[in-house]
Formats: sequence, structure tokens, C-alpha cells
Amino acid sequence: MTHTEQDLGKLRLQIMEQLRLGDYARCREGIRYAMYLAPESPEPHNLMGLLLQRQGEYVKAMKHFRAALDLDPTFAPARKNLMAHSGPDMQDHTLCFRPKNE
Repeated sequence: MTHTEQDLGKLRLQIMEQLRLGDYARCREGIRYAMYLAPESPEPHNLMGLLLQRQGEYVKAMKHFRAALDLDPTFAPARKNLMAHSGPDMQDHTLCFRPKNE
């Protein structure tokens, strides 16, 4: 695991906690930093999609889930989150942060 991957992993945990607590400003700041650290990673876009979903910005959330899939078409959390927003219930609360096997 590279130094950037370790930093991104720690940052992901912080972002998830901020999202859970509703600290959206710090969450957004952390996600932007994650995008800076790893611009090739789909994970920050997935996290931004989750943040935007929580804020009721469903169209913007879908754009970030799609951006994550553009970066990595095999990134299952973004695919699951995009599918959750594509159905009749656009407020599915079973959204996914990481693949289950990680």
C-alpha cells in the first residue's frame, strides 16, 4: 500500500464520520482534499455523491457517482449508489461506501 493510499484510507474514515455526524462543511473539505491527493481514484467522487445525496442534491450526486465509474468501471460502491438513485425511490438509504470485500 502506498503512502497516498494510506492517507486516502485515513481520510475516508474521517469523511465517513463527518458525514454520519452531519458535519457537511468539513466533509466537503475532506473530499476535496482526497480528490487532490488521488485524482485518479473513484472513491472521492463516490463520497462526494453521498454527501450531495444527503443534502438533497440528487442530480449532482448522480454526476459524481458517474464520474467515479468513469475512473473505474469496476468500482462497485459507485455502481450501487447510482442504481439506488435511478429507481423510483431516489432516497434509498442503503448507499455504499466501499466494496464489501475490503
